[in-house]
Amino acid sequence: MHRRIHAALITALCALLVALVGPAPASAEPAQDGPWYLALGDSYAAGYQPGEGDDLTGGYAGEVREALAETAAGARLENLACSGERIGTLLDGGPYCAYEGSQRDAAMAFLAEHPDTALITLDIGGNDVQTCVERSTGAIDLPCLQEGLATIQTRLPELLSDLRAAAPDAQIVITNYPDVFLAAWLTGPAGQDVARLSVTLSESLDQIYAGAAAAAGADFADVGDAFRTRDFEPVVQDPTYGEIPVNVERICTLTWMCSRGDIHPNDAGYSLIASVIAPLLEPVQASPSPTPTTSSPTPSTDPTPGEGTTTSQVPGEPSASADPQRPAAVQTDGGSSPHVALVVALLALVGAALLGAAGRVRRRSGASH
Repeated sequence: MHRRIHAALITALCALLVALVGPAPASAEPAQDGPWYLALGDSYAAGYQPGEGDDLTGGYAGEVREALAETAAGARLENLACSGERIGTLLDGGPYCAYEGSQRDAAMAFLAEHPDTALITLDIGGNDVQTCVERSTGAIDLPCLQEGLATIQTRLPELLSDLRAAAPDAQIVITNYPDVFLAAWLTGPAGQDVARLSVTLSESLDQIYAGAAAAAGADFADVGDAFRTRDFEPVVQDPTYGEIPVNVERICTLTWMCSRGDIHPNDAGYSLIASVIAPLLEPVQASPSPTPTTSSPTPSTDPTPGEGTTTSQVPGEPSASADPQRPAAVQTDGGSSPHVALVVALLALVGAALLGAAGRVRRRSGASH
């Protein structure tokens, strides 16, 4: 008899549990509801691949988000980068981004809405100088180059100042670029002169980025160093191009420059960029949990709402007292689900019922343990 009682009670409990909390979900992706990572810049930040276009959730930004999620569970990515962007168009607007206004405007709006943004990465300026080099001949337009460098040096601090003001607690990381013009080495002696000169250009850019980062309290991720931009030695054996300097080999292996004449990294190149940024990431401190409210120890009757009581309310969410039909028994402490409180209460009731039923059966049957 007592077994039938137990089975009936357990069946009823299971039905109540399913009704309250629903069936267990099938395997689901981990929720992305943590702090935000904002990626800004040009086609490198946008994850561009020739023939495929931008990949705003891939490229190096996607891998950086994964690295951030190791210390900030559920980290989310917002990528506002646009292929073709220059420092001037990023700040003032131009033809490259699909949204209205400038990329800076979009970034400011996003940061205003998401004060929990933990990380901002930025690459910009490549398009201000790379068009000063004629790809087919390797000729360098020096006035164009000087103007591009001056524009970056003048306007990058302006952008960083805006970002720092909008997100004072966020980590900002600035990256430089691999020197894709090292690929000119493959064209012969004249191209090798261009390759050596291009390293001087890269070093000038690096000084601008590193100086601007230091002034803004940002971090500088030296991507060029990971691509071994300055290393014309050792000479390595490449299966396609024969004996070439290691810096040229890195460009041929990690970008599309040697095979397609395209300046963008391949998947391995984007992964390398991410691997330079990831070690710089600062652990994200979890937001402190709200202090649970405690009831007053003195009142003997339920106070009238608004008289002698204080409530804690999250902005934008209804207060606990907004629903007069919500039972007091399911009010939660520290954000627990009301379903959990109901389930605990039901378990206690069912346990008591089981014990009572077993006692009645033992008294009737005289059974003992």
